[in-house]
Amino acid sequence: MTTIAQVSDLHCGSQHFVPSLLDRALVEINELAPDAVIVSGDLTGDGLRAEYEEARSYLDRIQCERMVVIPGNHDSRNVGYVHFEELFGQRRSELHGEGVSIVAVDSTEPDLDHGVIGRGRYEWIEERFGSTVAYLRIFVLHHHLLPVPGTGRRWWCRTKIRRYASVDPKRSSIHSYRPRPITPWSRSGSVESTATIETPSPWSSERRWPNSSSKCT
Repeated sequence: MTTIAQVSDLHCGSQHFVPSLLDRALVEINELAPDAVIVSGDLTGDGLRAEYEEARSYLDRIQCERMVVIPGNHDSRNVGYVHFEELFGQRRSELHGEGVSIVAVDSTEPDLDHGVIGRGRYEWIEERFGSTVAYLRIFVLHHHLLPVPGTGRRWWCRTKIRRYASVDPKRSSIHSYRPRPITPWSRSGSVESTATIETPSPWSSERRWPNSSSKCT
């Protein structure tokens, strides 16, 4: 049985950042004792070095050796992608365990809120998902794949995701989110609540910060 925790939009350094909320989220993640943790971007408010260092200090408190971290649009401001690579490694990652594959890409563009994957990455995505037999494939990026509720906007085509992830449409599910402020009675919000996915297979990985060679607000 595998447990996967996901957290997003920490926004360290932002005027809206509330340390106690992130402290609580990290406690909940560690209580889950996850086999893998996905951090799907917007670690910082404006991509500044001090914000990255703060984010790294928080994420180092997660008691999990298998972690996937990618940047969000806020992280690519002010050449923040340079700081990301210095503190977290390359901006794309992958983890493969028996029965489970996670492939994560950087969807950001410098100093822009919108995102793109680009045709040049399709082959790599397909290759990495095809490298391992998996019952569960998880494709991670910061920007929305599905229309954001209430905006009427679409992003990347779902059929392309299924094609390049080698996914059977009848056995696949694609998820997105719309951030909401955390309240004392709600566990979802700007710091995404943790979630678990149970599979019958164990994990194996060697790196805590993988270095393997993808319009938010």
